[in-house]
Amino acid sequence: MEQKEVNHEWENIKSTIIESAEEIIKTRERHTSNEWWYEECKEAISKENFARKKCLQKRTRKNQEQYSQARKEANKTCKEKKKQ
Repeated sequence: MEQKEVNHEWENIKSTIIESAEEIIKTRERHTSNEWWYEECKEAISKENFARKKCLQKRTRKNQEQYSQARKEANKTCKEKKKQ
Protein backbone atom coordinates (compact mmCIF):
# COMPACT_ATOMS: atom_id res chain seq x y z
CA MET A 1 0.00 0.00 0.00
CA GLU A 2 2.76 2.39 0.96
CA GLN A 3 4.68 1.60 -2.26
CA LYS A 4 1.65 2.56 -4.37
CA GLU A 5 1.31 5.86 -2.53
CA VAL A 6 4.99 6.66 -3.06
CA ASN A 7 4.72 5.85 -6.78
CA HIS A 8 1.58 7.95 -7.09
CA GLU A 9 3.25 10.90 -5.33
CA TRP A 10 6.32 10.53 -7.53
CA GLU A 11 4.20 10.62 -10.69
CA ASN A 12 2.46 13.78 -9.43
CA ILE A 13 5.77 15.49 -8.67
CA LYS A 14 7.29 14.40 -11.97
CA SER A 15 4.34 15.62 -14.05
CA THR A 16 4.25 18.94 -12.17
CA ILE A 17 7.96 19.54 -12.79
CA ILE A 18 7.68 18.68 -16.47
CA GLU A 19 4.62 20.89 -16.98
CA SER A 20 6.18 23.86 -15.23
CA ALA A 21 9.45 23.44 -17.12
CA GLU A 22 7.62 23.35 -20.46
CA GLU A 23 5.63 26.42 -19.48
CA ILE A 24 8.67 28.42 -18.38
CA ILE A 25 11.29 27.29 -20.86
CA LYS A 26 9.01 26.63 -23.83
CA THR A 27 10.31 24.37 -26.52
CA ARG A 28 11.42 25.77 -29.84
CA GLU A 29 11.31 24.09 -33.17
CA ARG A 30 14.66 23.16 -34.58
CA HIS A 31 15.63 24.93 -37.76
CA THR A 32 18.42 23.43 -39.75
CA SER A 33 20.84 25.92 -41.16
CA ASN A 34 22.12 23.33 -43.60
CA GLU A 35 19.80 23.74 -46.53
CA TRP A 36 22.15 21.62 -48.63
CA TRP A 37 21.45 18.57 -46.46
CA TYR A 38 19.28 16.49 -48.74
CA GLU A 39 18.12 12.91 -48.87
CA GLU A 40 21.03 12.04 -51.13
CA CYS A 41 23.48 12.97 -48.38
CA LYS A 42 21.58 10.98 -45.78
CA GLU A 43 21.44 7.97 -48.05
CA ALA A 44 25.16 8.16 -48.88
CA ILE A 45 26.06 8.45 -45.21
CA SER A 46 23.82 5.53 -44.25
CA LYS A 47 25.56 3.40 -46.92
CA GLU A 48 28.91 4.49 -45.50
CA ASN A 49 27.83 3.57 -41.97
CA PHE A 50 26.64 0.15 -43.13
CA ALA A 51 29.95 -0.48 -44.90
CA ARG A 52 31.84 0.62 -41.78
CA LYS A 53 29.89 -1.76 -39.56
CA LYS A 54 30.52 -4.57 -42.00
CA CYS A 55 34.23 -3.72 -42.07
CA LEU A 56 34.44 -3.66 -38.27
CA GLN A 57 32.69 -7.01 -37.97
CA LYS A 58 34.90 -8.79 -40.47
CA ARG A 59 38.09 -7.04 -41.46
CA THR A 60 38.91 -8.21 -44.97
CA ARG A 61 40.43 -6.32 -47.87
CA LYS A 62 37.14 -6.41 -49.73
CA ASN A 63 35.21 -4.91 -46.81
CA GLN A 64 37.88 -2.26 -46.26
CA GLU A 65 37.80 -1.32 -49.95
CA GLN A 66 34.00 -1.13 -49.92
CA TYR A 67 34.11 1.10 -46.84
CA SER A 68 36.76 3.32 -48.39
CA GLN A 69 34.72 3.63 -51.58
CA ALA A 70 31.50 4.36 -49.68
CA ARG A 71 33.30 7.00 -47.63
CA LYS A 72 34.64 8.70 -50.75
CA GLU A 73 31.19 8.68 -52.34
CA ALA A 74 29.56 10.13 -49.22
CA ASN A 75 32.12 12.91 -48.97
CA LYS A 76 31.83 13.68 -52.67
CA THR A 77 28.02 13.80 -52.57
CA CYS A 78 27.91 16.05 -49.52
CA LYS A 79 30.58 18.41 -50.88
CA GLU A 80 28.73 18.75 -54.19
CA LYS A 81 25.44 19.50 -52.44
CA LYS A 82 27.09 22.00 -50.14
CA LYS A 83 28.61 23.87 -53.10
CA GLN A 84 25.25 24.11 -54.80
